[in-house]
Amino acid sequence: TLFIGGSFHHVNKADVAHLASIDPVKNRLHPWRSHTRDTILAFAENGKYLYAGDRGGGGHVRSFVLSTGKLRWTETTNGNVNTVALVGSGASQQLVLGGHFTKVGSQVRHKVAIISPITGLVDRSPGAWHPAAAGSDLGVYSELAYGQHIYFGGDFLEWQTHPGVVEQDHLAVFSTTAAADATPPVVTA
Repeated sequence: TLFIGGSFHHVNKADVAHLASIDPVKNRLHPWRSHTRDTILAFAENGKYLYAGDRGGGGHVRSFVLSTGKLRWTETTNGNVNTVALVGSGASQQLVLGGHFTKVGSQVRHKVAIISPITGLVDRSPGAWHPAAAGSDLGVYSELAYGQHIYFGGDFLEWQTHPGVVEQDHLAVFSTTAAADATPPVVTA
């Protein structure tokens, strides 16, 4: 299955807004139950759920059931959600957002937030990792989770890592405490 997102209202003459699930072999749309009113900017998936970041009305991150497209939850931000990535595996898996926001739900988070892929809520546990990209108003534009590392790219000059500040222009890497996902990818032709 191929997922596409963006600022569109039609795919192959079908009324499909901003998000579509496509069978690339048969070149047809899969049924998808939920569509957003906002432009999709980023995707991540874990084999069971699809996570999408968007802009519009501030911004949002949403979770969909991968097999049906049913919306599970939506969390609102006060700016675009430009990137989403999953880090870790199993019960320790976390969803990492990057973008142009300073709040996720009711929680203050500057350009980066860690949320639960199950509930969509910000991780508020004692000692939770919550760095802040700083030095610019624009924020994070790309991220990659690989093993136990997460890489961020964007318009920032430093990171507030609570406690402390690390000067880091435009590209940064952090180690995570989440268990690494060592599952090899499945490739089918």
